[in-house]
Amino acid sequence: MTDIRIPKEAAPLLPYCRPSLNSRSNACFDTYADFIIFVASYGFYKTGKDGNQAVSEFLDQPYPVDIDIFKNRNLFPQILFLGISLTGSHKIVTDEERLARMIENYAFQGCRELNELLKKTIPDAFHIELASLVREEGAL
Repeated sequence: MTDIRIPKEAAPLLPYCRPSLNSRSNACFDTYADFIIFVASYGFYKTGKDGNQAVSEFLDQPYPVDIDIFKNRNLFPQILFLGISLTGSHKIVTDEERLARMIENYAFQGCRELNELLKKTIPDAFHIELASLVREEGAL
């Protein structure tokens, strides 16, 4: 079983996930898997190949997300696209462990970037800032 862990940098952003115990009324991620894909994609967009640096600190709660959840939610193709983009080879698609670590690394980078955005806005407007970010930068 391959899991994707949630980096510690995600802690301030987790209230924007509906399953969070401290979920905000403007939560915009239905699951932790949706959140991970978003922040990993944004991390890749912002850092490119340089963002694939090993992350060492992860949250104990929520638990890591099993890679099968990404498959069941039709999010796995995005993981594959990131892996292929990074390695330049389709051979990465058979190495789920390596893909999971890449997603963790880029999720870390994305969380760092989005934490800066969160600091510049009020919590009730963060979902609007995320939408603007996607629209303006064409990031995702």
